[in-house]
Parts: sequence; structure tokens; C-alpha cells
Amino acid sequence: MNNYQQEIQDIFETATNSIQVAVSWFTDEFLINSLIKKANKVRVELLLSSDEVNLLRHKNFKQLQLSGARVNKIGSDSAIHGEFMHSKFIIIDEKYAYGGSYNFTDNAKSNFENFNQLAISEVKKMLYNFENWFDRSIDFFEDITNAEEIVRKLKQKFIEEEQRKQSLINRMKGLDFSEKDYIQQKEKQQVIQQNEIAFSSVMSQAINEDVKKEKLRETANNITSNRYKIANNGSISQNEQGISCKPHRFYGGSSISIFSGTKQPRSFSLAYYQKLHIENNFNFLKCHIENDTLICTGFLQPENCERYKVRILFKAGHFPQVFILYPNIKPRADIHIYKEGNLCLFYPGDLKWKDTTKIAEYTIPWIVEWIIYYELWKLTGKWEGPEKSHI
Repeated sequence: MNNYQQEIQDIFETATNSIQVAVSWFTDEFLINSLIKKANKVRVELLLSSDEVNLLRHKNFKQLQLSGARVNKIGSDSAIHGEFMHSKFIIIDEKYAYGGSYNFTDNAKSNFENFNQLAISEVKKMLYNFENWFDRSIDFFEDITNAEEIVRKLKQKFIEEEQRKQSLINRMKGLDFSEKDYIQQKEKQQVIQQNEIAFSSVMSQAINEDVKKEKLRETANNITSNRYKIANNGSISQNEQGISCKPHRFYGGSSISIFSGTKQPRSFSLAYYQKLHIENNFNFLKCHIENDTLICTGFLQPENCERYKVRILFKAGHFPQVFILYPNIKPRADIHIYKEGNLCLFYPGDLKWKDTTKIAEYTIPWIVEWIIYYELWKLTGKWEGPEKSHI
């Protein structure tokens, strides 16, 4: 996989005045949500092709518009009809330009693509093209009366894809072309095939994402309602054995300096007390005590989630500090990670943490629940778990 998705988000973050984007296919929800966040701070103009595939993210584009951005489209609805907007570039603050072959789709992340900063001498030309096209474009939703119905038909079209492919092959058989006609038809066929591959991949990704979202939401609801428990290996279990998730609200605010202040009485015995309860209930964590500090490290991979490496630190007089060691996640208020990097798992106003409050019964189930909601956030850009807003 290339790393252009993250690079493009980083490019968006550098903008202090404006972001102008022209891209033929834009279905990467992560990048749309990145633009939504920037639209509250800078001028955002997005120019898309008229291909209906982009309507797969119509709800996100509507939200982008509501955030203050202009979202327009131009040209025909198919690359084989001519006059198709096939560019992929970004202009930042009208000073820097980036472009290449990379479409803003999930499929593009696994392709051999390029997307690089363009020479300063190219910026003026790119800016002229963008402004000229944008002036001739129309609002993304101008001729759309029912986006949901179009998406439904697109999904039906995807289901019938194999039959359509076979029909195309049959129509090509037995036709007698001149060399010129053959080249033209061959080029058109290649474009059709490329579009079908891109369409199939986008539709498959969209359907898979929808299924994954519902599965994650179902799991989260079952954990919150105590129908599911956390098993000793950290997995989510429907059996009676395991630890239930205690009611709580994810929080933020400002983190207290980690383990600051004087040493607490009985600090080693309290660390050992927590270690004993963790080891009696969970086997996926390796725990040891160093300088009266309990350190527990292990891997978690709830169903439909990535694999996470977590570390729990506990010292008497402080609530536990939980860090995600892998994958690398930047601290953000909207995903409830303090700027110091530790997770905001509960609101202190709801629970007065005591040194004898069991990490095994509170903190560890909350970590599993946080992972579920973070996986959902990656797909939707919205934190769906119980929360107390950051201050």
C-alpha cells in the first residue's frame, strides 16, 4: 500500500487560507472528513466529476457544504463520453500545488500511484485551470432529486456486474474492424474495463464498510448493555464468563501530569493488588512492577478491528494511564485521547477513582470498548460512544 491518503491529509492540514481540490472520483470518507474539519477554518472548494459513483458519499458532501465549503461538479458522467473531469490535484493557499494519478478512493491506496508536489512554476497554470473550471461548474446536488435512490441503483448495478461484463465480451465477438476502428474500440474497451474495475472496487468497499459499521455498532451496543463480556484473552464473548463493561462516559479535558507528586503509602502493595486481579482475569497482558509502578502490555484485536498493542500504567494516587502503542494514533479531542497520548476513558465527575478500584473490572473493558468506537470513528468520522465533551 502507498501512503498517499495520510500525505494528502497532512497537505490539507498545512492550509492557512484556502484548499482547492479537483478530483474525478472521491469516495475516501477519511479524506472527506479531513476537509470537513478544515472547512471551519479555511476556504474549501472541491471540484468533482459528474460520475454518479461520487454520490456514494453524498451525505458526507452535504456535511462538507454545511461546514462552509463549496462542492461542485463539471463535465460528463463517464470517462468514455468525453469532456470528463479527470484531473487529480490540490492547491494550497494558492501557492502550492500537488497532483498525480491518485484518486481519492480506498482502492487507490493499494495501487501503484503517484502524487507529488508540483513545481512552483506549475502553480499559476493549475490555479488558472481550477478557477476557470470552477466558474463553469455547477453545484454537486443541482440536478439530484433523490441521491439515495441513485445509490440504491448503483448497488443494484454492482450486483449485476458479472452479467454486464459477459454481455460486453459477447458484443465484441465476431466484429470486423479496420486497424483504426480496432484501436479506437480497444481503447474504449480498456477505459470501460478500468472504470468497471474502479466501480466494482468502490462498490465492494462501500458495501463492506456498511456491513462493518453495522457489525461494530451491534458489538458496541451489546457491550454497553452487558449482553457481551470481555473474555480472559481480551476477545468479546457472549458467554457468561468474562468481565462486563461498567457504565461510563469517555472524556477529555486536560490530563493530570502522569504520576506527579509525592509517593503514596502502600504504593507497592496497591500495585501488586491490581496486578493480581488483572492476571486472575486476563491472560493477554504481561504485567510487572517497576519502582512501585504497575506496567501491563499486551495485544487486543476485537472482531472486525485492527490489532492494537496497549500499555497500562498504574501508580497509587493516580488513575491508570492507558496508551495505544500500535498503531500510531495522533492525540485528538474528538477520539478522546489526551494531548499527552493517554486515553480519556471516563469522566471524573461520574467516578471518583480509588487505588482499590479494580483496573481489571473497569479500565480493561473500557479499552476494548474504546477500540470498537475508534474503529467506527475511522469509518464515519463521528464518535458514537457515550461521551462527556472536552473542555
